[in-house]
Amino acid sequence: MNPRNSTVLCVAVFLIVVLSASPCFAQYYAYFPTGSAFRFSFMSPAEVDAGMEFVVIVFAEHVSGTRAGTPLFRVTATPSPIIIPIQPTSGEMPMFCDPNWCWLPGPLTGIDQESAKMRFMVDPTAAPGSVLILKVDVSDAGVGWQNEPDIRVRVKCPAGQHWDATANACVLDTHTCPAGQHWDPATNTCVVTPVQCTAPCTHLDPNTNTCVSTCTPGQQCDAASNQCIITCSPGMQRDPLTNTCVSVCPADAQWNPDTKSCQTWLDRYMAWLISGVVVALVAIGILAVFLLTRKKPAPSPGYKPYYPTAPAAPMLKPGAPQAVKPAAHRPMVIARREEEKK
Repeated sequence: MNPRNSTVLCVAVFLIVVLSASPCFAQYYAYFPTGSAFRFSFMSPAEVDAGMEFVVIVFAEHVSGTRAGTPLFRVTATPSPIIIPIQPTSGEMPMFCDPNWCWLPGPLTGIDQESAKMRFMVDPTAAPGSVLILKVDVSDAGVGWQNEPDIRVRVKCPAGQHWDATANACVLDTHTCPAGQHWDPATNTCVVTPVQCTAPCTHLDPNTNTCVSTCTPGQQCDAASNQCIITCSPGMQRDPLTNTCVSVCPADAQWNPDTKSCQTWLDRYMAWLISGVVVALVAIGILAVFLLTRKKPAPSPGYKPYYPTAPAAPMLKPGAPQAVKPAAHRPMVIARREEEKK
């Protein structure tokens, strides 16, 4: 085998893969009256775009026969207005050859093989889905021409469509993607469908594909204007001119978070005074209740109260009766005597 031809074979396979994602490969054996036998292999793209160039690669290998042979093949495009043969320049030969007649370098003996390429251009007006037919004939140095199966190349359908053999037409692609994804014909894969954020003051986070708030800490959303505005604490209000928080109280008052109202210094003093009086009255009431409800301690077991008694009168001994003085029994009338003295 010629080393140069081996390199050409590898490059040819690489080019055909680049030109088409799904190349067609056909292989035929041809036996000629000259006594030589060749194996012809044809590689062509399955589909091509209208107005684009494509390449057909031909390999010829001597497989049997005692004499050398020179493989010759020709490719006829039909219908010819759709496929335009591209004539090679002198610098491109023998890698590229005339599509109508292509002589591979020869003669070939043993297991020698050669390759060649033919280029064609698809007419820009070719209908999508139409089939380009290339008729192939092979011979040994022009002796014993044999017709081989045609090479068929289809013109690609528009983006988002594919050829349906049953309908015999280009039909829309139908791809089933997971939830939250859709088919992207540009990348030919399922891609994430961006979430539509319709709520006020929200935007799409591309990293999580979720809607997040546009407002920062300390702001709130104004749904009417779809804008984030500053959030004011109790006792403060937003000044729309400066977008800052200002006090809701007049200059001589301050906000009381307990009563949630504005208070002057007199209001605060009276509140403190009333609070003090209330606390004092409550304390006095608690003390009074404590004193009134206090219980005496219960006596210990065996305790008997002591009650003191008056001393007994001395007992007089009986004696002799005393003599009654004269006139002792007569009552004294002091008032009369005083009147008589007057």
